[in-house]
Amino acid sequence: MLLSALKYLISYIVLLLLQVTVLNNFTFLGWATPFLYIYFIIILPTNISKGWLFTLAFLLALPIDIFSNTPGMHTIATLGASAFREPIMRLYFSSDEIDGSNPSAISFGIWRFMRYAITVVLLHHTILFIVESFVFLNFWLLLGKIIVCALFTSLLIFSVETFKLSRR
Repeated sequence: MLLSALKYLISYIVLLLLQVTVLNNFTFLGWATPFLYIYFIIILPTNISKGWLFTLAFLLALPIDIFSNTPGMHTIATLGASAFREPIMRLYFSSDEIDGSNPSAISFGIWRFMRYAITVVLLHHTILFIVESFVFLNFWLLLGKIIVCALFTSLLIFSVETFKLSRR
């Protein structure tokens, strides 16, 4: 239990620092930034209580909002993705697979895990960019930004999971 908590604490710190120091300063074609920090919410154990899930989501996104100068946008998106995490899991996995598992490519298989992760990422990014734009004046630009950033983030998640598989 303590080892597992330590593993998640290290993941939290690494993803938070990576996001605010490196990824926030990296853009693809001037407008696509990967938001790898959402990976922390994706890999949390399935038996975590909703209260802890929302608390951790808030504690993850708040510093990102502070360092990114985006008042509440990442927090709203991360809490929204956290709220739909379990229903999204139920779309892709049976109740037996979900109960007490730690979502990963190792536990669910790379492609099944990635379908789940991409769905959470798309939801997170959709909320984030709708809150950021606050209007739908340029729907196609908004949609393009959501898709490119989600693909970029998903590719990074896929890389991390592939690395974890190769170390096994």
